[in-house]
Amino acid sequence: MKPVELRADHYASKWDANAVPRPRAEINALAKRYAETHDRDALLCLCQAFHPYLMKYLIMIRQGHVPVTGVGPNPQFVNSDTKPFLKYFLPKGQALSRKNMQKVVKHFHLAFKGMETEEIYDVLMEQLVAAINGYDPCYKAKVKQVIEVIDRELSKRKQFRVIDVRRRLEFDCDKHVRLLCRRGFLEVVPGGEGDPGGCFQRRVWPPPMEFTEGHGDVIGLAYYLQKWFRFGLQDWITRRSRELEAKEGVYSLEDWNATRAGHDSYGIDSAELEQVVNSDGAYRNVHGTVLSADVNKPLACGDQ
Repeated sequence: MKPVELRADHYASKWDANAVPRPRAEINALAKRYAETHDRDALLCLCQAFHPYLMKYLIMIRQGHVPVTGVGPNPQFVNSDTKPFLKYFLPKGQALSRKNMQKVVKHFHLAFKGMETEEIYDVLMEQLVAAINGYDPCYKAKVKQVIEVIDRELSKRKQFRVIDVRRRLEFDCDKHVRLLCRRGFLEVVPGGEGDPGGCFQRRVWPPPMEFTEGHGDVIGLAYYLQKWFRFGLQDWITRRSRELEAKEGVYSLEDWNATRAGHDSYGIDSAELEQVVNSDGAYRNVHGTVLSADVNKPLACGDQ
């Protein structure tokens, strides 16, 4: 099979696709530097660091088959970093079998139909950069601050709004309150008379200590990208599928994407989350598409 390579004049053609992964601490330091200073050199280093992963996905999309190690005692073993990536795109209720993974790859192949290799890579890079731009190294520490405000300064109020929390903090805390909703610690309730929008009240409160404990106050970039890169790519595929011309004998992506929209990255039907997703948006892009976030991972997390 012809190898998948970028043209010599492409900006990433000289980057090493087989480079040894950089240490997690180094990646997190670069991500923190970029988040705080928007240093473009730091962003370039991050893009180069994740280039090998993008090339794996590029080859998978271009060739239309599940990537395997190809060497060793089990040459048909699927790459360990590919399995969780493909699992996110499985329709709900389907197991992560070799057959089902191959179906997902075929859908990828169709979504990028008619695009040059370099164009596909650029789409992947676009999603990577967008995800990096949304990274907040202080996210976990901010969640702790939100919990403290609700616990102490709003302790006598049965219901409250996001703005009530925000007034007591120095940052926009909307997404942090939504996280507490998705984890079941808060719930959305209708606003009272003369109080536009929804309110929140405690459901299972306070959150257990292990919710915010773990590996320090910083969420690793690699962990963050596992979710948000996939969200961005899924959104792109959904929009792209609407642009494909419907032809007899060509499988439509529309139903697959509609099914996928109600499925989270761990195979859990997200029907229980509809109230939260629709009321305050776990993830809503500029086109109005809402995708549910991973609600089963502890906030205390490593980088992988």
